[in-house]
Amino acid sequence: MKKLFFILAAITLLGCEQAHNNGTTNKTDKVTDDRPKKEVEFLKQINNADSVLSDQTNAITRKEALDSGKAKIADFIINKLDGKIVSWPAVIHSIQISDGIETTFMIRKSADTSEYSSLILYSNIDANNKQIKDQLKPLSYGDSVLITGVFEKNAAGKIDFEPYGMAEDMDKVFENPKFNFTITSIKKK
Repeated sequence: MKKLFFILAAITLLGCEQAHNNGTTNKTDKVTDDRPKKEVEFLKQINNADSVLSDQTNAITRKEALDSGKAKIADFIINKLDGKIVSWPAVIHSIQISDGIETTFMIRKSADTSEYSSLILYSNIDANNKQIKDQLKPLSYGDSVLITGVFEKNAAGKIDFEPYGMAEDMDKVFENPKFNFTITSIKKK
């Protein structure tokens, strides 16, 4: 009987050790974010605005949260980022030819999210801009790049943005915000 008890105890201990080695414990791995500090701060502003908007259940407070969040993000772009970004990591989402070269970049909103939770930078580059055109030629969908450029202002002289892929649904503007952007430099990572 004692042998049976020791055998069951040994099997139980081995099972616990194997579960621990397979990572099935409650220990969580910390995700590190090695992006530039200003980029992380900017994305945090967007995530905060999204959280505040999501918490609102009344149409009036939702509108106020939307307006306030957009104003805070625009203010952050102008006052903290000086209207520009320098060597931020991004992923090419699309490169298309129309009147110019339409390029869309995705910047993930946190270190552990998918492409479905991204900030979008849209740039319509003059087809005669040889420098940027030459930098884009070797690139394609999914390439990791470092981009530098400036946020574009609307006709009223303000930074504005809209929800990417859901132009009608301003309640989703902070989930995947799309900013118009002028590229000054791009290089493959």
